[in-house]
Amino acid sequence: MKQTILKFSSLLALLGSTFFSTQTFSAGCQTGASPSDSCTIDVSDITYTLTGDINTDTTGSIIDFVSGANSNTLNLFGSIVSEGINARAFIFSSNDGNTLSMTGNIVTEGDFAEGIRLNLNATNTTINLIGSISTSGSLAPGILFNNGSNSNTTTISGNISTIGNGSRGIDVVEADSNTTTMTGNITTKGHGIHIYRGLSNTTTVSGNISTSGYGIDSVSLAESHSNITSITGDILSQGEQGRSLRILNSNSNTTSVFGNITNTANFSYGISLNGSNTNTTNVTGNIETQGLT
Repeated sequence: MKQTILKFSSLLALLGSTFFSTQTFSAGCQTGASPSDSCTIDVSDITYTLTGDINTDTTGSIIDFVSGANSNTLNLFGSIVSEGINARAFIFSSNDGNTLSMTGNIVTEGDFAEGIRLNLNATNTTINLIGSISTSGSLAPGILFNNGSNSNTTTISGNISTIGNGSRGIDVVEADSNTTTMTGNITTKGHGIHIYRGLSNTTTVSGNISTSGYGIDSVSLAESHSNITSITGDILSQGEQGRSLRILNSNSNTTSVFGNITNTANFSYGISLNGSNTNTTNVTGNIETQGLT
């Protein structure tokens, strides 16, 4: 009996060693040099200052504000470059009152790797980014407000560019009362600004929006109400059946464009409203469509 027990224990030890050797766990963030790979913020009421670039091929989020980590401040002086799938630069999930200030650029190369993701129930977050966001993977928005991430304030001084299929610039999905102010251009393979089932969001862009891809809209509101969207700059839609401004099944929105609207592809529209009521649309500039209709 003793021999059998010892053999079984040895097998468990071997399996345990194999299992743990394949796992990746992010260490807690600490003030000082930026981590070489990734780190986690899992406490509350702490101020962190990180200095230096992060360049990693890890999979998973680079800096993770986890559930219950509230009222933290992170100052980052440096850029983030990630190569892996799901390797978004920042993620906030089920927390409140955090502040992120970053001077540097965000570059992600993997699929599903957003620049910044505010996830379920991330609220009252303040983000100040001096730098640009660039993503090259599929379904990798520049910034995503997702599913109950409400009442967040974001200021970006820099450009957002995406080249992966379905990768949007500013993406708001079932999130309310967010304020996003951006000084810079949006250039995307997905929708430039996309609001789906969002209420009372305010989005202000001082810069041009250029989109490409079949059926891609420069500004899209769907099943969304009482949002305010303002663009000071030109809108260029280059995708077939794309729309510069699309409002679908949405009511009481105000959209202003201080610049020209140009559609260059076939079967595209400058402004499209379907199933929508009491919306206000202001355009100071020309609307031009060049393709077949």
